[in-house]
Amino acid sequence: MEPYIKELKPYEKDLDYTYITGILNINNVYKVNPDAVMCILVVDSCNIKKLLYVQSMKCKGISAIVITQQRAAALNIDGDIAAVIRKKDMTQIRDDTRHLILDNINQESNMGGIIRTAVASGITDIAYIGNKIQDFDSVKINNYSVGLRHSVNIEVFDNISSYLERFPGRRIYSFILSEDS
Repeated sequence: MEPYIKELKPYEKDLDYTYITGILNINNVYKVNPDAVMCILVVDSCNIKKLLYVQSMKCKGISAIVITQQRAAALNIDGDIAAVIRKKDMTQIRDDTRHLILDNINQESNMGGIIRTAVASGITDIAYIGNKIQDFDSVKINNYSVGLRHSVNIEVFDNISSYLERFPGRRIYSFILSEDS
């Protein structure tokens, strides 16, 4: 057993790791950053397809740990396969790329969907204006983004003025979604 497995806790913002569930999500994180996957957690009642997947990850040097359904529930893990992943550092967005500027998105599920769409559109830098979302490495964002959170840089700004100070002369195209649209 890995030395840290007994130490695992339900996700909290201050931990240096988070969880992601599902084979697709785990694969997406692994493709972008193999070192981010610390280990695979597999519930003792999972199906053979998932056990074969775990075996393939073990061949890549990733530890696999069988846990009970009770332990998975105690860790707030939904599903029967998950990975413990290192959090992505909040990286500053780059000057030489297109930016997606988001103003006060307040639901983690929406943020995850936006990350998926951004990556599919070739955008890897997101400027987040506001403070409604405090934790971009939450389990929800990782799962709703199908693991693609590790593919983007997110920088938080207090307001659009602070963004424009950092990136003067940047051309901005706005799209506003309202209740009437």
